[in-house]
Formats: sequence, C-alpha cells, structure tokens
Amino acid sequence: GLPEDSRDFSDAAIALKYLLKGKPVRLLSNNPAKREHLEKHQQEVSQVVPLVVGISEHNLRYIRSKRRKGHLLPSDL
Repeated sequence: GLPEDSRDFSDAAIALKYLLKGKPVRLLSNNPAKREHLEKHQQEVSQVVPLVVGISEHNLRYIRSKRRKGHLLPSDL
C-alpha cells in the first residue's frame, strides 16, 4: 500500500526556490516533515511558525491524531 502520507512537496520547493531566488522562507506549519522535505530540495527554512487552532468537541480527535503522527501540537490535548 501507499505510505501514510504520500504527498510530495518537491514541486513546491522548486517553485519557492525559483520565485524567491534562493531566499529562505518562514514555514507556517505544525508538520516537521514539510520543513525536512523543503530542505531536502535545497529550500532554506529560516523559521517554522506553528499554527494555533481553536479546540472544539468537533476537531479534538483529529488534532490528537495529528499530534500522534508527529505534528508539533500542545501535549495537553
């Protein structure tokens, strides 16, 4: 089967590198794999800014599953 997350960010890294002429980016994400993927394609990431979301009964299970998968989210959920 396919890996759990089979998305490929190489096109995004190439586009950013071209558009920004090699300047670093601030990445807005809770997913450390996105930074790793951009850097793997020589796109420098100067900072990762976590996205803070409101917690509700409707999204708590989803947010907990993201944290279990390695996303950088508060541990008190």
